[in-house]
Amino acid sequence: MDFTNGDGSPRDESVLMADKIDMTRKWNWPIWAGFLVAVGGLGSAIAFLLFAFFAYEIFYVLRQVPASNGAPRVGQLAPDFLLLDQNGNPVGLGDLLRGQSGPKAVALIFYRGFW
Repeated sequence: MDFTNGDGSPRDESVLMADKIDMTRKWNWPIWAGFLVAVGGLGSAIAFLLFAFFAYEIFYVLRQVPASNGAPRVGQLAPDFLLLDQNGNPVGLGDLLRGQSGPKAVALIFYRGFW
């Protein structure tokens, strides 16, 4: 009986015992399948709860935010204002509407943060 590994180092006693009486671990499929089903079910439940939370926030809570009194309404003329461009030059809404090559379309997006 050889009590050394291929490189001459002594083998572990538990390895020798497992070789003698065949103590190799068997793969237990039902336990692993049940574990995967449980983890999958838990993941699905968490995903559903997150979806429900965000749907509640979007469809209920954000509807409770009061409307701004000073915000322009649809169809109302936007006030002329002046802002700086990326080079620091002032650009007004009227300047954009009356371009050098004729009138231009301008899309204004009013974002009102609520924090």
